[in-house]
Amino acid sequence: MKIFLHGAVAARSPRTASIVRPGEHPESDPSEWYKDGVPVQFEVIFHYGAAEVTNSLGKYMVQQGMAKTTRLILPKEFRTA
Repeated sequence: MKIFLHGAVAARSPRTASIVRPGEHPESDPSEWYKDGVPVQFEVIFHYGAAEVTNSLGKYMVQQGMAKTTRLILPKEFRTA
């Protein structure tokens, strides 16, 4: 899944890192987010504001407001997540 960061700095930056640990949230349950029962930490690297991640991680980051599904800045009534 392709996700995006909004903002002029992210769009012009060749590399922006974001550290996420989705397993710490009670609603998360994908087994890929745990190793031996401990939540795994992911480093997501955005290149010029875009990153390719797994579907589950992308959906989590969009739901948490950490990333967007499009580069476009849409009015609230047109947003899907």
